[in-house]
Amino acid sequence: MPQAELMELTIAMRSYRKVPPGLFEVPLTELGDFRLENIPPHESVEITDLPSSSKDYEFSISVTNGGDKGDFEFLDIFGFVGFESGDQAERKMKRIRRALLPLVERGCLPDPLVMPRKLGTPTGAGFTINCADRPQTVVREVIQPLLDLFLKLARPEARLFVCHASEDKGIARELATFLFSHGADVWLDEWEIRVGDSIVTKISEGLEASSHLAVLLSKNSVTKPWVTRELSSALMRQIKDNAVSVLPIRLDDSHVPAILADIRYADCRTDLQSGFQDVVNAIFPTRGGG
Repeated sequence: MPQAELMELTIAMRSYRKVPPGLFEVPLTELGDFRLENIPPHESVEITDLPSSSKDYEFSISVTNGGDKGDFEFLDIFGFVGFESGDQAERKMKRIRRALLPLVERGCLPDPLVMPRKLGTPTGAGFTINCADRPQTVVREVIQPLLDLFLKLARPEARLFVCHASEDKGIARELATFLFSHGADVWLDEWEIRVGDSIVTKISEGLEASSHLAVLLSKNSVTKPWVTRELSSALMRQIKDNAVSVLPIRLDDSHVPAILADIRYADCRTDLQSGFQDVVNAIFPTRGGG
């Protein structure tokens, strides 16, 4: 005899009715200590009231128990970050992928499944976390990495171009990774330029789209003419329409170029992490140093 469809779910003494298309909607603030194993077989819970301060992205999380009673093989969390297709779609998708990278590296998520749609309709990245090996885990705990991701994407976007000498590539990579982990959208040549790309064109596009230019100052870079050219271009934009902020980052005791003499620099000469944090504080001043 077929089992009657479950129409009501109780969490922390609150009852939730099933809504179309056949799932339960539970606000994030009302999850309490609700555990994955408490989701009935063949049912799904949509988490509502997610961070939504971003005008660029939409977020969703659902938890599904696709197995029979006592079988948690198909106990999955589904996340989605969506946005409207258009001129900025490629940049937004790239930002999502990079925001996911720390989670992928920690084993929290598999690689995201990119879900392209027709122009003018929502597109985005969906991803799944299988929880078959941890059914007793509190739902809020499992989805916290996704909530952190959503909060990062919901922040005002800072697009930062890292200008550096090839000899300082290691530090540039460390800086880019650090800034990205704190919510900045970072342009680093090795991340952006692929085989067959025009280097000059890609750099020009990166500079034009940036809100901040971080320039690593060292004995390796201060004498190179292309550093002066990129700085001059950025400073002209800064003077003309306040479109970009130049952030000098001093790596050693080499001479600071005259063009940057009156701009305060982040000091990484004795402590890289402290200098990197100063850059984060400059990009996101409203965070109060955090």
